[in-house]
Amino acid sequence: MPKAFIDEQLKLDPRILKSQHALHNALVHFYNQGYAFNALSISMVTDKAKIARSTFYRHHTDLADIIVIDFFSQIYTLQQAFDKLPKINFERTGELIIDSFLAHQIDFKLALWAGIEGHIIDIFAGEFIKIVRLQQIQLEQTHFHAYFFAAALFNFGQLLANDQTNISKNTAYRLYKQLIPKLN
Repeated sequence: MPKAFIDEQLKLDPRILKSQHALHNALVHFYNQGYAFNALSISMVTDKAKIARSTFYRHHTDLADIIVIDFFSQIYTLQQAFDKLPKINFERTGELIIDSFLAHQIDFKLALWAGIEGHIIDIFAGEFIKIVRLQQIQLEQTHFHAYFFAAALFNFGQLLANDQTNISKNTAYRLYKQLIPKLN
């Protein structure tokens, strides 16, 4: 888990953001070059990113944290977009989620490559539980629902990321509506 990188307000120093972006780009480079994730060293990634190892260790514990932080950033950006909506509704939030998944396909590929699918599903499940509580939705077995939908969303994101036919946004949204029911 990242060390003190993300808080509720996500107040980040621009230098941290620049380092995170450089580290992410370095991982993408190694992914595209066909490296095995386990073959990478922190030195390889920090050298490619042109940042000091001490900078890396100030905000990360391992290379997987780079990917985890990008998912947290995605979630934070979605939360901001939801907050800007005049009224939260299933249709608009679904569209925003699909937009995010399509814009961040590489993160789903990196998560699978790094073998951290379970960790990302845990994060998604936690966000689902927060939403259920904020919206005061009553569910039996909230924990089960959270992990069921989190796994479904993660798998959906991976399918979108690995789709060779370039599925349209409209088709992706239609499938999303079939996958995720409107909860009241």
